Amino acid sequence: MNFISKFFYSLISLIYLNIFFFIKRIIKNKKTSFFYHSENKINDISIDYINFFFHKKLSNINILFGYNGNKLAIDKYFYINERFLKYLYNVDYFITNYLTNVHPIKSKIIYIHHDIYDTPLVAKKIEKKTFYQLSKIDYIFLSSEIAEQIFKNGFNKYKINNRPKTIISGYLKLSFLENKKKKIKIFKQNKKIIIAPTQYKSFKNLSIITDLKKLILKLLRNGYMVTLRPHPLNRDDSRFIYLKNFFNTEQKFVYDDSSNYLKSYLNSFVMITDISGTAYTYSFLTLNPVIFYSSLKKEKLINNYFGQNLNYFKNREKIGLINLKEKEILKSIKKMKSKKIKSSILKQKKKIISGKDVQKRINLIFNKLI
Repeated sequence: MNFISKFFYSLISLIYLNIFFFIKRIIKNKKTSFFYHSENKINDISIDYINFFFHKKLSNINILFGYNGNKLAIDKYFYINERFLKYLYNVDYFITNYLTNVHPIKSKIIYIHHDIYDTPLVAKKIEKKTFYQLSKIDYIFLSSEIAEQIFKNGFNKYKINNRPKTIISGYLKLSFLENKKKKIKIFKQNKKIIIAPTQYKSFKNLSIITDLKKLILKLLRNGYMVTLRPHPLNRDDSRFIYLKNFFNTEQKFVYDDSSNYLKSYLNSFVMITDISGTAYTYSFLTLNPVIFYSSLKKEKLINNYFGQNLNYFKNREKIGLINLKEKEILKSIKKMKSKKIKSSILKQKKKIISGKDVQKRINLIFNKLI
């Protein structure tokens, strides 16, 4: 999509949206809301679970939806480039699940955090900037008190007094996936492993990226089936495309760049990751263990970067184990096969609001707030 097309579609959307919000708010005196998907590479992943809550569960609210991406048409959504948002008027609540630099005029801003745990938000070099950006938001919706910790730590660290109000809404994505899970036939195989790295450009020193090729080769040679699931922002990255092409002829290898990872997760028996937030989502959804691929050097860096403040790192062995040596990965996998860890995972999961509770809670919050 070229610049002219983006400008044209944004302008048309802007005109329609402003007319709609003017009628609802000024003429009919109704509260108005606008949900915006800002990250164009992951629109297709987040739209499904956002629709699940907002289109179906909150139909009584005057809410419209927008997105910033390369597609020109998504059903019930308006394409609008982020820079045009400042020309939107009469929007009471602007809602997003990824941070934006531009917002509609005089709107209350609601940010729905998209992680289940207190996973590190961003690379250290942009952490301060991110927390100051967060300080301009009015409300942050969080999956649990555990997820809230990363925000408390950041605001305290940078001594930011102007803080948004945090509301425990439950984890929308997990609730959506658990609902979908009931309708899917599971063909779980004790030979299928899913590898799901974090966004490696944010955490280069902690990423599994440099070990992926030899790790996949080792697993394939030992009879395992491997699904590589890149972070959405890395799906088209040259380093991952290289791996996709390199293993293209391997029948037991799958490069999963689909919009929904549900089937890949459900049909595997273990996940290997580095510091991705998807580790806890996977474990709570499937009740399967996670192997955190690390090293002594990386563990020292984790301690230097994050100390002992984050439950993400403290609770890793409650949902799996930490693999510190590359040569021991096969032993770690065998250990996970025999280790009875399901009860520990369930215990951790109870700390996260999921299922019907989220649907009820999100409705109560919005009905009260909007």
